[in-house]
Amino acid sequence: MRKTKISRFLFCMIVVLSFFLVSCTNLNAPKKHYNTVNPITGEGILGGDENIGFVQMHNSVIDGLKSEMTPFFFIKENMFDISGDNEKKEIYLTFDCLEGTTEADASLVVVWVSKLMANEASIQQSRFKPSTKDSYGTLFDEYALIINCTEEGKDLIVKTIRPGEEMPYDARIVRDLNDDEDTE
Repeated sequence: MRKTKISRFLFCMIVVLSFFLVSCTNLNAPKKHYNTVNPITGEGILGGDENIGFVQMHNSVIDGLKSEMTPFFFIKENMFDISGDNEKKEIYLTFDCLEGTTEADASLVVVWVSKLMANEASIQQSRFKPSTKDSYGTLFDEYALIINCTEEGKDLIVKTIRPGEEMPYDARIVRDLNDDEDTE
């Protein structure tokens, strides 16, 4: 009887220790981290698939908007979407704003988000250059940007910017997103 209790105790200890070791090993396992930029060239170093991951782009832009503490309180919650089509080389930016939002407010969102998208594309694919204080990088040389911004369901900005076309919004109205300091 005593031997059975000791063997049960040892078995339980072995099980507990093995769970502990497995959980510790998973904690130290390398995590996937998409925001990897070559510190020398400023280019993305993930390489790989030639397609852009639009779900990752959407999530990174949302995270970027939240982390930057942007004053975009006029965008309706859960009414912001970035999607795309790699075969057609199109990116769709869709968002709905609260009543009273001006076209200037919405265009500021377009500039900010376009720069965040360019930065995410440069992280995913080294062939794209990130945005700078006065440019949108090179993403929109290859992909069209289709913007559909509404105010309470009414069209505010509906534009298609074809690949290589000049963006109708001045990139300099938003500080350099790759720099921690404000630019003047």
